[in-house]
Amino acid sequence: MDLNGKKVMITCGGGVGDIIMYTPALRRLKEKYHCHITFYTSRNYEVIEGLPYIDEIMYVPRGVFMSKFRQLHKLRDYYAIIITDWQPNVLVAAELFNIPVRAGFVRKNKFISRFYNRKLTYKWHKSLSYVGDNNAKMISQALGVELDGDMSRCEVSYPSVADKENVDAMLLDIGITSEQEFVILSPFTSFILKNYPEEACRELVCRINEKYNMPIVVIGGRGNFESAARISSYNLCGKTSIKEMIALISRAKLMITADSGPMHVAGAVGTPIVAVFGKEVPERWAPKRKCWPITLHYQCSPCKDDDARNCSRNVECLRKITADMVMDKIEEIWEQI
Repeated sequence: MDLNGKKVMITCGGGVGDIIMYTPALRRLKEKYHCHITFYTSRNYEVIEGLPYIDEIMYVPRGVFMSKFRQLHKLRDYYAIIITDWQPNVLVAAELFNIPVRAGFVRKNKFISRFYNRKLTYKWHKSLSYVGDNNAKMISQALGVELDGDMSRCEVSYPSVADKENVDAMLLDIGITSEQEFVILSPFTSFILKNYPEEACRELVCRINEKYNMPIVVIGGRGNFESAARISSYNLCGKTSIKEMIALISRAKLMITADSGPMHVAGAVGTPIVAVFGKEVPERWAPKRKCWPITLHYQCSPCKDDDARNCSRNVECLRKITADMVMDKIEEIWEQI
């Protein structure tokens, strides 16, 4: 298919990690087919802002009056729109403007699903394959092209000088100089049952301090500040923007993390990672470079969020990953990082 110069839009309703995992496929799409790529998202657009192969980011903030409709007039010039989440406003506009390729997943009992003229059948969300590969297959099916090559090299925005200076100031404010090495602990996620337990985090911080005498900086959202304060005195929860978070993670010697967006940032910038997995499996989500995942390989993993909420074992697939297990992994890889 000749996509040269044609406008292609991909929607994504996911978080930081979901967005980052699209970057290898988008980069290959630009390299091979030279189309104009627009990425449509309602949050976290800063994590890919400025990447050279993404021509435009259509940011539609949640909770802003009429935000879902204000930019729809731009769609009339597009050749293809790939809807990876449920965006009925976009689908209706694509139908009205007679966009040549309207690709997406049919939703049961959703009448307007009939407006898709290219129904995606590749069930990427059910596949146990690496998500970067799944994204490439989904886009390939939508456009009738072949996205080949390595889909594991993810990328993020490059922080500005001001972002780096702000991070230096934040670290100095909590007692870490620009010459000091530090470890980042990122135990919080957007889904609480994927959070690494606070008690295990406190024990792990004590163990790292005893063994390596190194500051452990805890990151997360504003709502995690009090929990983080009980874990470590080096607390930057809710303090950083997305680009400042990227700059902070880039500076760390090691990142210990739950399965989360910051894990994917670390994978993109090359910071070594020890990642704990519970309801999900590292084969799908763990970065492919400098990442040492820990999982207990429960047969019920991966599971859906509702299954985790109603788990008869109280999500012990994650809770039983002890501080000792994490510390053993850190000691195993310390000389390699």
